[in-house]
Amino acid sequence: MKSYFFIPANKEKFLQQAAKIGSDEVILDLEDAIHNTNLEDAIANILHYNLPIHSYLRVVNLFNVINGDYKYLIPLLKKGFHRFVFPKAERLIEIEEFVNFVSKNLLKGSKLSIIVLIENPKSLYFLNEFTQADYVEAIGLGSHDYCEAMGMEHTAENILWARMKLLNIAKVFEKKTIDIASMNIDSEKEFKEECLDGISKGFNAKFIIHPWQLNILKNLSAFSKEEVLFAVKVKNHIDKLGGVAKFSIAKIDGRIVEKPHLKRINNILNSTGYETINNG
Repeated sequence: MKSYFFIPANKEKFLQQAAKIGSDEVILDLEDAIHNTNLEDAIANILHYNLPIHSYLRVVNLFNVINGDYKYLIPLLKKGFHRFVFPKAERLIEIEEFVNFVSKNLLKGSKLSIIVLIENPKSLYFLNEFTQADYVEAIGLGSHDYCEAMGMEHTAENILWARMKLLNIAKVFEKKTIDIASMNIDSEKEFKEECLDGISKGFNAKFIIHPWQLNILKNLSAFSKEEVLFAVKVKNHIDKLGGVAKFSIAKIDGRIVEKPHLKRINNILNSTGYETINNG
């Protein structure tokens, strides 16, 4: 499971560590984390520390802001930033206004890429609009804002339906799925269980807000020793046959294995450093 680490753009001590934080992806936060900080100061911080241009920028949604525009991003676009996290949209039209502006100001050769945060019931209802846009690479659930909009307590049970709907619709359109950011920075056992739950459901990544969380996720063993050993046995069996093309069904350790099972077997092998099954 990949990590997407939020770093507030107004915290210089965090920005100094951004390039070496060790996360798979870094999100420089220009929205919630900056509160009343001057936006120009936050952008100046990003430019000052010469942060990698492949970092994501969580922008401010200005769709319903009178006289709002995205000119504040021009210094970052000129620098080469081209990947964004877009929050609080209800319909795709809100993002299209942003896309039209950014596309005109991207550096030549840069490819626009957006992660959409689903943070309200309306955006969840119109989720298929976002997933069909070519420039949308991933969908993530902003569960705390979602719960606030719903007027419900933030519990695993309450957000399960939203997580699963997001997961299923995003998978239909082959978009990456990013599981919720956890406010837990104390209980290692609970955070591990949360990460493993996301992995078992099929999420590709998880939002991270604290180095403690990142360290746990990076050192997490997603699959049990028994699962890995079984995957290796399946691989060995199929390789002996000459590859997947010559495989249809087998009984291994008392379990029936068919071709639909091989994707998960390969995921286990790949994530634990083994070669995947020979396609033949």
